[in-house]
Amino acid sequence: MEQLVICKRCGSNACLEQQISEEVTTQFCMGCGFTTSTLMTEGSDVVKSALDTSPELYKDLMHKDTQGNIWMPSTITLPNKGMVFVDGTNKGSWEWQLLKLFLYRKETRRCLTIRLIRWI
Repeated sequence: MEQLVICKRCGSNACLEQQISEEVTTQFCMGCGFTTSTLMTEGSDVVKSALDTSPELYKDLMHKDTQGNIWMPSTITLPNKGMVFVDGTNKGSWEWQLLKLFLYRKETRRCLTIRLIRWI
């Protein structure tokens, strides 16, 4: 089941909630770009794994809501299009970035060029 709910992190009304199973519900906010699930609670294996593999900035931006769920910035990858991710130096200085892929053909060979564009 999918529905739009109010984001418990930013208050946006554009938070997609999906019930994956009886025990697991995920939320992805299109307002703030953060995500959580019922598995993402303080001290859980999911959060420990995220802490072990995430950049320091993502760790700094983690947010615990009133229900105890941990929210983290999303990284979205669109095959053959690019990706959206958080970039910055610290919690006070960050922004969303778009990494857009461009494919160029020169005669018989292909060349892949990557360009970083600021999210505005």
